[in-house]
Amino acid sequence: MITVMVVDDDPNVRFTVRVALEGAPPPDGQPMTVLEADGGDQALSRLRSEPVDVVLLDVMMPDLDGFAVLQMLRAGSTPDVGVIMLTARNREADVANAFRCGADGYLTKPFDVDELAELVRVVARADAAERHHRRIVELERAELLLQVEHNFRSSAPGATDGGAG
Repeated sequence: MITVMVVDDDPNVRFTVRVALEGAPPPDGQPMTVLEADGGDQALSRLRSEPVDVVLLDVMMPDLDGFAVLQMLRAGSTPDVGVIMLTARNREADVANAFRCGADGYLTKPFDVDELAELVRVVARADAAERHHRRIVELERAELLLQVEHNFRSSAPGATDGGAG
């Protein structure tokens, strides 16, 4: 059994994730069970007493944002739990920040339920070393895309180089 905690202040997102993951046919024979938390504080509290394989973490929440929760997880008593950011924020800077903070995956809303289920399984099966390697690869990819974006903006017509002219 793979235990997943979805942390999101939107009850519709939590419901959708629960239905998608608990209803997903387990190709590896491992069904999923989903716990819910409506914010970062509740998630951190529950994670102290309830073992979880993967946390699906929203970024924008009213109490603690997802990046703060992720940093607390990595620094606290659950540093090896798998964490996938599940958010509407799709800027490469946010993706890079998530992997810098220790995320194991990043999906944007709206998400494909099959892709979500597969990523949860991948993260749940991976050991700490595999997840660390995945973070490094994804961070390098995100930073490369940030650099390309920066170079494109700098060379676009009408861009200024900040120098005297």
